[in-house]
Amino acid sequence: MMIGTFFRFIGGYVIGFWGENFFTSVFPAYQTEYSIGNFIVTCFGGMPSSFIGGWIGDRYEKRFNPIKGYVAAFGALISCIFVVLCFIC
Repeated sequence: MMIGTFFRFIGGYVIGFWGENFFTSVFPAYQTEYSIGNFIVTCFGGMPSSFIGGWIGDRYEKRFNPIKGYVAAFGALISCIFVVLCFIC
């Protein structure tokens, strides 16, 4: 569980701290678009994924004890694909 939590935590920091600096330096004319896109991704992607991951972890914890760590690790790994695509494109 600790490893999954670690990856999810680091993923949040990468997006929160490095993402804005990257887009501001590479695309300085698109700060408004970045802000709106970040809001949409956070509200309609991050928040529901947190609720769904918590629900899955709570529901299956009695049958499969380390499920919460696996859900956090799986979410972090899946999000890495989209973060890389975002910074490459």
